[in-house]
Amino acid sequence: MDKQFFEAFDERKKEFAGRAGEGEEVTAELILGNGRIYRVDRIVETTDSWLHADVHETEDDSRQLSVVLPYYQITQVLFERPKPKMRHAGFSR
Repeated sequence: MDKQFFEAFDERKKEFAGRAGEGEEVTAELILGNGRIYRVDRIVETTDSWLHADVHETEDDSRQLSVVLPYYQITQVLFERPKPKMRHAGFSR
């Protein structure tokens, strides 16, 4: 991960959404080396050595954080399709 990757983050997210056929409904998650996972809301700033982003914890969606962390702490970035909503028996759409 580096500055160039995160400067084009929104474009990468839109490109994946187009390939997945989901429009803008794709979520992105940062997986850190310590095991924490954050869902990315917005990339605020990038520099040569660190990233500033507004994120939510995946376990507690009501808790929004603003994190500043060096790139070497990020082990993976996952783009995910939204989970399909379960249909309830007896109800039609």
